[in-house]
Amino acid sequence: MPNPDLKPENGIGTDAGIDCKLPARLQLSIRGFYTILQDGIVDNIVSLNPSQTQSINTESTSWGSEIEISQRLNSIFSWYANGTYISSNIKNDLNSDQNNVEIPFSPNYIVNIGGSVNTPFGLVFTPSVNYNDDFYDAISKTDRKKYTPGIILNTYIAQQLVKSDLYKVECFAQLYNITNNDYNMPWQFKNTGFSCMFGIKVTI
Repeated sequence: MPNPDLKPENGIGTDAGIDCKLPARLQLSIRGFYTILQDGIVDNIVSLNPSQTQSINTESTSWGSEIEISQRLNSIFSWYANGTYISSNIKNDLNSDQNNVEIPFSPNYIVNIGGSVNTPFGLVFTPSVNYNDDFYDAISKTDRKKYTPGIILNTYIAQQLVKSDLYKVECFAQLYNITNNDYNMPWQFKNTGFSCMFGIKVTI
């Protein structure tokens, strides 16, 4: 829904981080961030049926941290793990129902774990696991709804068929949501569950 009173976002954000190379080919990255918006724009669900949202201005703050660790064991095996924590808050002193609530569609925790196998004969196998914590669809404490995506397992597989100095040909398969997690989504949608894509890729 249109909002003729919507203002551009105005605020300030800061972040700092560090990257470290550790023994055993380990690499560690850490970052912290803090953002405050006097006129932050958030999408608020007005109606589920029919599906309607409206962008509004609110004073909002968010802070958190990211950490990632990765390791290349050798020319064949590598792995990584990263996580993000976000704490968000919307302030509206004129409406207690919209005061001290989380920013919509912003989960507190996001975690990714994955690895890669690159064989000498051209086979690449890259599995990954993604976890998203709960999030809300609106800023109203009484009317908002909680959604929990949970765990999603994906895998990418590719086999090199031809390789020269000019081009490379490989067949691949992308498998998404292998465990068929058909979680509920906003606007009465559901995740479609397991899906896959196959093809041949030519790189010149």
